[in-house]
Amino acid sequence: MELCDDVDEVAMVGDGKLMWDGLGLVPFRIVPHFRSPGHENPERIEQLAARYAQEDVPFRALSDDDAIVVDGHW
Repeated sequence: MELCDDVDEVAMVGDGKLMWDGLGLVPFRIVPHFRSPGHENPERIEQLAARYAQEDVPFRALSDDDAIVVDGHW
């Protein structure tokens, strides 16, 4: 996510400790705001999805209209 979020800006939120590995709710990474109209960094989001695909990293690209529902264990 460092391609999409400004590290300095993220560090100012909360206690300043950066956590880039997610919450562990799903067994894949999420690329948010994918091809969502009006998002401020569409090229960075495309780069992130392309990088995950190239590196064979499991991911789901979600637009602002998409959601993932976890019901029970994954």
